[in-house]
Amino acid sequence: MYLKIIVFLALVTSVPQLYVIPGGTDVPLAFIFSYLLFPTLVSNIKFFIKKKLFVVSIMILLTQVVSLLWSIEISGGFRDISYMLSFWFLISGVYSLHRKEPQALMKILKLFLMVVCFEAITIILFRFLPDVKLSLILSPPMRIILGQNVLDSLVLEGARNNFYDPEKSGGLMFINANIAACYVGISSFLAYSLARMQRSLLLYAISFILWFSVFFTGSKASAIFAVIIPVFAYTLNSSSQKRIGILLFSSAMVMLLCLLLSVSNINLDNAFLSSTADTTDSRIQIWDYGINSFLSSPVLGQGYGGWMAGYAKISTILYPPHNTIMYMWSKSGILSAFAGVFFIYYGLRVAISSLRSRADYLNGCGLMLLMVSGWLFAHGMGENFGLIGDPHQMILLAICLGINYSATQLHIEESVPDNDGYKNLRRLS
Repeated sequence: MYLKIIVFLALVTSVPQLYVIPGGTDVPLAFIFSYLLFPTLVSNIKFFIKKKLFVVSIMILLTQVVSLLWSIEISGGFRDISYMLSFWFLISGVYSLHRKEPQALMKILKLFLMVVCFEAITIILFRFLPDVKLSLILSPPMRIILGQNVLDSLVLEGARNNFYDPEKSGGLMFINANIAACYVGISSFLAYSLARMQRSLLLYAISFILWFSVFFTGSKASAIFAVIIPVFAYTLNSSSQKRIGILLFSSAMVMLLCLLLSVSNINLDNAFLSSTADTTDSRIQIWDYGINSFLSSPVLGQGYGGWMAGYAKISTILYPPHNTIMYMWSKSGILSAFAGVFFIYYGLRVAISSLRSRADYLNGCGLMLLMVSGWLFAHGMGENFGLIGDPHQMILLAICLGINYSATQLHIEESVPDNDGYKNLRRLS
C-alpha cells in the first residue's frame, strides 16, 4: 500500500509540480515524493547495479560532484545531482510496483495521463486565446504551479523562453512551448502504448488529444518529431516487406505534396521560414560559442555557471547550451560528455533489445521506450532539456525504463518453475 501511494503521489503531482514548500528555493512537491522511493532502490540495488545505464549514471554523478570544485554556481550542480538521484528513485519505484501490482500501476498511469491531457487542452485553448494565457499565467496564484522564481522572471525581468510569443503556447504548466510540446508528445506515445496493452478506448482518446496538441504549441521541431518518430519506430518494428511498403508510401506522400505545391503555385508561409531562419541563426551562434569555449578548456569544461558568465561577454541576450552533449561538457567536463553519449546509447539499446522480443507485451514496452527516449534525446540536441529532460519530461522516461526493466525481468523469469512472472505479463497484455 505504501508503494502504491508514493508512486501515485510522485507521478500525479509531477504534472502541476506544486511548489508549496516554504523557503527561498523552489522545490516541487513531486520531487520530495520521489525521494520517498529511495528504499525501493536499496532493495533493488543488486538488480540495477548490473545495468550499464545505471553504472553510466553513477559515472555522471561522480563527474558532477567533482566539477563543483571549479564551479561558480554550485547550486546548479546540486540541482543536477539531486534530480539524477530522483530519476533513479522513480525508475526503481515503477519497477517495483510493476512487478508486485502491475494493474495498480496501470490505474495510476491512467490517472496521470488524464492530468497531462488537461495540460494538452490548455495548450490548444491558449493558442487561440493568448490574452487569457498572459492574464492567467502571470497571476500570483500561478506561483504554486510554476514556482515563485519563474514567475518573478516573467513579470520583473521579462525572461525570454518564448512565453510572450503569441504563436507559441505552453499551456498552463509551462512557460516554454518547446518543452511543453516535447512533454505532451512523448506522453502521447506512453498513452498509446498503454492503450494497446490495455485495449483501452479512454487511453486511445487521451493519446490522440496529447498528440494533436503538439501542433498547437508552435514548436516546429516537435511537429516534425510527432510525425517522424512513430513512422521510424514502426518501420523498425515491422517485417522487411512492411518496411518497404511504409517507405514507399512515405516517399509517395512527399512527392505528392511537392507536386501539389508546384502545380498550385503555393508558397510556404514567409513567417514560418523567417522564424525557422531566426532559430537556426541563434543555434549557430550558441554552438559557435560552445566550440570556442571547448577549445579553451576541453577537459574540465566551464563548471556550473561558467557558460552564462562567458556568454555574457559576447551578447546581452543569454542563451543556454541548447545541446545535450555540449550541456554535459560545459558543466562537468569531457568525461561527463562521454558518459552522456553512453547514457543515450544504453537507453536506446534497452529499448531496441525489448523491441526484438517475440513476446508481444515486452515488444510493446520496447516500442514505447524507443519512441519516448528517441524523441527526448533527439530533441535535446537542439534544445536545453538536459540529459534526462526537465522535471516533467524525466518522469516519462523513468516510467518507460521502470516498466521495461520489470517486463524484461518477468520475461526471463517465466521459465523458472512456480514463478508467476509470466502470469503477470499475460495479465497486462
